Amino acid sequence: MNFYHMKAYTKLVCMLAMGCAIAAGTATSAYSTEKDNPERKETVMTAVRTAEVPKKMVFAGQTVDFSREDFYERMDREIVAFTFMHTNSVLALKRSGIYFPVVEPILKEMGLPDDLKYLMVIESNLDPTAKSSAGAAGLWQLMTATARSQGLEVNSNIDERYHVEKATRAACKLLKSYYEEYGDWLTVAAAYNAGKNGIDRRLAEQRQASAADLWMTEETMRYMFRMMAAKMMFENPQAFGFDVPEKSRYSRKPPRETVTVTSTVKDLVDFAGQHGVSYAQLKRANLWLRESSLQDESGRTYRVVIPAERDAAPRASASRHIYEKTLSGKDGVYHFFNIFAVRMKYGFDNEKYLRIQSEHINERIAQFGNKLYLELGGKLFDDFHASRVLPGFKPDSKLRMLERLRDRAEIIIVISAIDIEKNKVRQDLGITYDMDVIRLRNEFIGRG
Repeated sequence: MNFYHMKAYTKLVCMLAMGCAIAAGTATSAYSTEKDNPERKETVMTAVRTAEVPKKMVFAGQTVDFSREDFYERMDREIVAFTFMHTNSVLALKRSGIYFPVVEPILKEMGLPDDLKYLMVIESNLDPTAKSSAGAAGLWQLMTATARSQGLEVNSNIDERYHVEKATRAACKLLKSYYEEYGDWLTVAAAYNAGKNGIDRRLAEQRQASAADLWMTEETMRYMFRMMAAKMMFENPQAFGFDVPEKSRYSRKPPRETVTVTSTVKDLVDFAGQHGVSYAQLKRANLWLRESSLQDESGRTYRVVIPAERDAAPRASASRHIYEKTLSGKDGVYHFFNIFAVRMKYGFDNEKYLRIQSEHINERIAQFGNKLYLELGGKLFDDFHASRVLPGFKPDSKLRMLERLRDRAEIIIVISAIDIEKNKVRQDLGITYDMDVIRLRNEFIGRG
């Protein structure tokens, strides 16, 4: 590269660096000065800065000293991460107005340090709907087995990991039991993240007393310091470049009422309407309800929150749209695809769907000489996604429709051999496709 090109290149780099500094400065802070001319105000953008790593800090009653070189660098990394993850950091600060007032009294009641709420922050970023690729769910990111071991109900219909108060109590019991063994909150946090057995093994193998001194996976090594950095940011967001005043943080009005339920609620759309709220409002206030019904065959007691806001949306008049595609030939093969959407006072009319669908199928059976092939893709009896996006649709609607044809139907289950070979997993249930076929077969047998 000759001198001219080098000079031009250097100028370009400097301009880019200046542009970055100005853009970042806009996101941090600015001040105005008035010099000789009082009418003229000069806005000066500061360079990007991060919060300083403190010499020491107290977390959950323990003093952590950052004079150690590795501790300093690990803490500094997390401070930088919080500073520049603008969206996540700002949203967490805003959401704290909803969840801290719920969690803090429970921590106090159970005799745990208030600082443990920051473990919840780094687990879910205070997103109550969060679910990891490993299957951990809710604000505290509890795994299914862990949640059940702490007394939570977790199944396809009810998942109390999404119940803020119950999940918080479950997490508190777990954290308390860990602390009784370790006596060190950083080690407790590492065990919560990586699993107690793994931490126990590493402590023994590496002959250490605290997880902060262990060599582990990067995620767990960062986890403890991320938790402390979260405390710093929430206590002084301005030091991280964020100005999120209390008035801009989210809040929830106290519920209008809490309804005690001791039996099955077949249709939560109807239930919501009866209490003056929309299905969406009901689900938002009760994320632990995972389907469009509440199944309570065992007679357990549930408390369903009715939010303060009433449903002000106008009800749509009934309308329907039917789409069909027919492929017929001399062999009488028919590929049937029908969507029947009814917007009624409270949502989808499931019974009408079943009746119209069955009538169409019977018409085609007669049309093709009592021989008809139906291709039913997707989920037959646990279509929870459809039930969520189409209020009133039952997760087992397809199977219920087939039940109406049981005397005339012969069912063939088809699965790709490639999916079996690859051990493809159904993500919503965490089981392989071949196991799902067995589950489907058992469901058919169970329904006669």
